[in-house]
Amino acid sequence: RILMYSLLGAATVMVGCDNGDIEKAAGNYEVTVVDPSGQSAVGSASVTNSGDTFSIVIHSDVGDFAIVGTLVGNELTTTFTDSSGSSATAFFEFSIDRSTFTGTIQVGGTTTTTEDSDGNTTTTTTDASVYVIRGIRL
Repeated sequence: RILMYSLLGAATVMVGCDNGDIEKAAGNYEVTVVDPSGQSAVGSASVTNSGDTFSIVIHSDVGDFAIVGTLVGNELTTTFTDSSGSSATAFFEFSIDRSTFTGTIQVGGTTTTTEDSDGNTTTTTTDASVYVIRGIRL
């Protein structure tokens, strides 16, 4: 079963850290992708950058994903709409030496945002399909 998502839409990026050596995250990785049912497959990922904008293209038997966002420090978080119109969120965290990464891609679900009396907001998503991705630099 191959799931194809075209995720190269407008991205909202929320991250923060030092930009010192972010280019080191670029490269080719072997990845393991686990789909929402627990099925896993080994695949490949290519991480490229243009300045602080990063593209992560993942290919595996349980899903193909293309994500664009800004890597700041060790983290890349972006929201997008997949090819079927479902809302999706991607979060990736790279190791300090940039040799590995872990990530999740959350597709669909219902998102609820609440605000407390102090003005703090909390966003919760339920019934989403979550893909877990782990990568090791080749």
